[in-house]
Amino acid sequence: MAEPAAPTGPRPSAAGQVVGLALFALGIFLLATVFVRAYLLFGGFAQALGGSGIADPGQPSLSAILARGGLQVALLFVMGYLSSLLASRGLHLFAISRGVKPD
Repeated sequence: MAEPAAPTGPRPSAAGQVVGLALFALGIFLLATVFVRAYLLFGGFAQALGGSGIADPGQPSLSAILARGGLQVALLFVMGYLSSLLASRGLHLFAISRGVKPD
């Protein structure tokens, strides 16, 4: 009687699972950091726009405030995108290391 054939797919890897979970956790931490920075940014942005209505020579102009705010929003978008990409790659690595075939 012939023995059953051994599975030919990828074998589970404990190191891959640990690295995948670590990358996922790092991505989630970075996403949380982006959300906190966005909250602080928009709180400070609203405070910078609010004022007495009298032009103060020591204060930055509206265009400078808007340009800085736009740059910060763009950087937050990039940081959010990269951290979500990192989290998804961590989950992908974790799934592959468990022997699950990717979609």
